[in-house]
Amino acid sequence: MQENFNNNEKPKFFSEEKVNRIRNLVSEVSNVTSWDLEKVCGTEEESELVIKSQEAMEDISTIFGHPSWNRKETLITSKMFLPDEMKKLQVDLESIGEVLSWDGIGGSDEEDLMILDKARKSFKMLKEFFVID
Repeated sequence: MQENFNNNEKPKFFSEEKVNRIRNLVSEVSNVTSWDLEKVCGTEEESELVIKSQEAMEDISTIFGHPSWNRKETLITSKMFLPDEMKKLQVDLESIGEVLSWDGIGGSDEEDLMILDKARKSFKMLKEFFVID
């Protein structure tokens, strides 16, 4: 049974299965956000956007227990997010999406372009999990 919170907003629940799916999508997206994207920046503003998107990806990775160079993978458990937490996740996703949409971040290497394409597709699916009802 869901409890009502401020202004009748309800938390959003993610089953272990959904958390696992999110973690897999996060892995695909972080394959690109971990690149040295600042090298394609032409302005200070673009560099700041890259840093912001990388920090946002790190936050999401931490929340969902995705491993990184400084963090071990955690057990997959169900999660609950309050409306304000969902809004924060959406803001993080917006900054990641902005950088992922840039032309030229994949260079011309065919493998990098395939990784970028997969990350963009995974990102679209990832965003769907965080739509506020």
